[in-house]
Amino acid sequence: MLARIEIVSPGLLSSIQDRGRYGGLDYGVSESGAMDIFAYDCANEIVGNQKGAPAIEILNGSFKGLVLGKAIICVTGALTEMKINSVKVRLWENYLLNKGDVIELESCEAGIRNYLAVQGDWYGLDKFLDSYSTDVKAKIGGLAGRNLMRGDVLTVEWELKAVKRKLATFDDPYFRQMKCGIKDVRVLLGPQEEAFTFEGITAFFKGGYEMTTMSNRMGLRLKGQMIEHIESPDLLSDSIPFGAIQIPGDGQPIVMMADRQTTGGYTKIGTVVSTDLPVLAQTRPGELIRFVKIELDELKKIDSERAGRMNMPIQKKEETEILSSSQFTVIVNNRQYELLVEELGTV
Repeated sequence: MLARIEIVSPGLLSSIQDRGRYGGLDYGVSESGAMDIFAYDCANEIVGNQKGAPAIEILNGSFKGLVLGKAIICVTGALTEMKINSVKVRLWENYLLNKGDVIELESCEAGIRNYLAVQGDWYGLDKFLDSYSTDVKAKIGGLAGRNLMRGDVLTVEWELKAVKRKLATFDDPYFRQMKCGIKDVRVLLGPQEEAFTFEGITAFFKGGYEMTTMSNRMGLRLKGQMIEHIESPDLLSDSIPFGAIQIPGDGQPIVMMADRQTTGGYTKIGTVVSTDLPVLAQTRPGELIRFVKIELDELKKIDSERAGRMNMPIQKKEETEILSSSQFTVIVNNRQYELLVEELGTV
């Protein structure tokens, strides 16, 4: 069965992303991929997709999509109001949609990125180096290497079977920090910490840094105490990992993200641990980042956290299958309510 979703409004910025593009760094090809890999992975797991399936990354909500056939969908990520046919529904849970149904996301209340996954195999997308991730700079991946536009129609083929799933627990620092105005992000010093003065490194860990509006998928530009170099901020270009923190001549940090260039010539004071990158990806302009120093021997504990997050429990609700979904209008005490009702059966 084919499921099609028409983009009625892409919001501020929406694009097709997956887990990223690997094997192209030697040729100057960025990894790209989902900024918040945790929310992205959960969305695909909740709809029942294989890890690495494409999904829509949506920046700051205001998204609207029209379903042109039955589809199983899930939205994860930033805290926002999600509606199906004007009925408010929960994030981090899957739904069976019918032809003519409308998905709407309001502006984000906390966090800034959502992920819309659709069950099945996607068709008509561009694949480059085994990835569907959109890289707008290089014009590769996704839909013609560009961001989604009004009128685009995305096609997915799936089997008509939908097991009801949702995230079983929200007991994770990711969710607690989503609503926090000051977010703690762990950093391992290096590889060029010797390029900075003692006072510069102390300032980096002491004060909070504000996320600026100059941030994007390539890098997050922060504003706060100046980080002092011993000499020049420049060096011979070397590789830039996801989460590397460059300090240019103005002494203000830039955290390199999914669409970063493959090499760069600014000194790097440290690297954000991968477990905390989703927190950074959900940080809004005006919110504060507080860098927390960690040592190498603490990485084992962080590896355990990462493993736990990769296995976040996805609950199959009593092993039930979604047979159908319908919408009803109910009037109680002269007040009108819109309800979304799902018919469930045993798998």
